[in-house]
Amino acid sequence: MNMNMQPVVDDRQLLKDIAGGDRQALSELYARYQRPLFNYLLQLTPDYGLAEELLQDTLVAVWKSACSFEERSSVQTWLIGIARRQAHNTCAGETSTRTTPASSYKTFWYRHAETVIFSR
Repeated sequence: MNMNMQPVVDDRQLLKDIAGGDRQALSELYARYQRPLFNYLLQLTPDYGLAEELLQDTLVAVWKSACSFEERSSVQTWLIGIARRQAHNTCAGETSTRTTPASSYKTFWYRHAETVIFSR
């Protein structure tokens, strides 16, 4: 075992630290979940730019609501829920200038909600 290795902070502890205003903890959580959250969002919208925007909106929501995490689910599941709500809220109010109309998103989501897989 390498003695120079720092202990890995648990995801739940990261959320507690984020709730306390620790920006470094948010950066660490982002580093851990950026790729899987982005891949999940790409399953909800084929628009790469929109998926990036939704990822950023998700992280802002995490920053604002970390204190509301009740530990009834895993951090990963909680993050998926936030990302899903961000996508729903954005796509439900989007205009016809977007490449993915809200109705297409809703149709996709309602048909595939149970089968969308979030893998790390």
